[in-house]
Amino acid sequence: MADIFISYASEDLDRVRPLVEAIEALGLSVWWDRQIEPGTTWDEVLERALGDAKWVLTVWTERSITSRWVRTESMDALERDILIPILLDDVTPPVAFRTTQAADLRNWRPGSADSNFDQLMARLTAEPGVVTTLPPQTVSPAAPPRPRVSVGMALGALAVIAVVGGAAFLSFGPSNDDAVPPPITTFTGQPNIAVLPFEHGDDTDDRLFADGLAEEIIKGLQQYRSFPVMSRHASFTFRNSELGSSDIAARLNAQYLVTGSVRRSGERLRVDAALATADGRQVWSETFEVDFVPDQVFALQDEIAQQIAGITFPQLMATEIDRVSGQSAHSLEAWGYLLKAIDITYSLDIDRAAEGLQYAEQALALDPNLALAYWVRGEIGIYTYVDAGLVGAAAEAREEQIIADFNEALQINPFDGAICGCLAFVHMMRGEFDAAHVVLDGALRVNPSNALLRVNQAQYLLYRGRVEEARQEAELSIRLDPISKFGSMAWSVLGLVEAAEGNTAEAIALTRHALQLEREETWSQSQLPILLFLDDQTAGAEDAFGNLMRDHPRLTPRNKFIYGWMVPLTEQIRMHVAQATGQDQADASIADLLEWIYLELGWSA
Repeated sequence: MADIFISYASEDLDRVRPLVEAIEALGLSVWWDRQIEPGTTWDEVLERALGDAKWVLTVWTERSITSRWVRTESMDALERDILIPILLDDVTPPVAFRTTQAADLRNWRPGSADSNFDQLMARLTAEPGVVTTLPPQTVSPAAPPRPRVSVGMALGALAVIAVVGGAAFLSFGPSNDDAVPPPITTFTGQPNIAVLPFEHGDDTDDRLFADGLAEEIIKGLQQYRSFPVMSRHASFTFRNSELGSSDIAARLNAQYLVTGSVRRSGERLRVDAALATADGRQVWSETFEVDFVPDQVFALQDEIAQQIAGITFPQLMATEIDRVSGQSAHSLEAWGYLLKAIDITYSLDIDRAAEGLQYAEQALALDPNLALAYWVRGEIGIYTYVDAGLVGAAAEAREEQIIADFNEALQINPFDGAICGCLAFVHMMRGEFDAAHVVLDGALRVNPSNALLRVNQAQYLLYRGRVEEARQEAELSIRLDPISKFGSMAWSVLGLVEAAEGNTAEAIALTRHALQLEREETWSQSQLPILLFLDDQTAGAEDAFGNLMRDHPRLTPRNKFIYGWMVPLTEQIRMHVAQATGQDQADASIADLLEWIYLELGWSA
């Protein structure tokens, strides 16, 4: 494979070509050609090339800063410390990449003298361990106002094929694990979290497994990017420390600690993990027991770390929401306003939607880089859009605003699971399945253990007719989040999977279970009466429909998010309505079919 992997927007091909030729003239190989061999897939080739590259060069231009593919590969390189950004336009890279010094080649021309270009070539040809620095870029560090991203721009990412090559951080070399960096000061109220070394047995293999597990948990938590996670070398400074947890938290300026232990007994491995506040109050604890297979150590570490990180984040958010719930609004910082907005969003209380939006705006006024505040605007936008029964031009305008809010959030936090999951959901409800796939593919590479992303992936696969794969994804989502009200959507999607395979009774049971977790979850509520109708349980369908209309009196089957949810069952519904009416329904849309059922169940148009 190639030494260098270059990530760029396909529209910039002619601008990137001279750079490729200059690098190849140094005797280095470059992977940037988008052609692939017959019998291989793009993902396979891309992942292999990215994984084998020594450096990854990301070419930031006006086109590439909006490319989700470019961000995905750049994030992979950033996390492996092999990213070198390059500026060809006067642009500010996305927030996640601004801490890495960029090579400013805006004025470089092939064959001309340019000190920045010479520095870049020296970096690429330096021996491992030799530190070379890039000259400071002259682009203002202050980010310009983030542009609203239109639906067209979001779909435009489909046309962008990213090719990435090797790069590096500003400097590299052996790290000093004995040095404790200055404490991270809490910004806008977000809590710092530290993952301490896990306790382990005397066996060297146990220590290596425990250390690797803690490192993977740190990486997993860092993906959420909603709060600072202490670095590995800072946390590991306190290995075997005699200090108590409260003292360690104070030294690290951490408000939460993740601790744990690893024990082996024969072929069984036991991992205990816990999250606690700085003052020692336990938030949650969990025990994981698996078979220990020596040649699958890394897979075991990844699986357990993903589960721990996936549990830690929502538990921390819930604890933070409880912490600020009793505070008066005038005493809150940006983080406090955001938590109140998230709490209202989670409650699905339409009557408090305006209040939630107000808290989100107050949070953004104090800190415009709170990605989740834009997510709140989009998520509340979804529920009010459905509850208002919007159709036609009004619906289209609201949908574009929702997409713009989520894209605004992704300008700040490109791979947040909640944001990407909701954006993918909106695209699917609009029938934009390729756009949804682009969002999900990039986000799942970074957040493979995010339960929401997994259920959205299940939904996407179901729309594509890949029912068994959809089942596996839905079951994985449930495994990652089996009991919370936020996991109710996975049970509903699993119900759709069963219904798609003709198991209507099982689908009904799964949907009822989803409603036990979250009674007012709109999609489960709208799904249940349709499933009961398909199962010829007319009375039950009428009761379920009555509950739906009581909670959402303006809901209409012609709302895109309502009929879009039921698209995977279009043919089953078509056949049932045709049998009930004695008329051919071949030309009826899913919205037409649902409207007929709604009218049968007592809906007043």
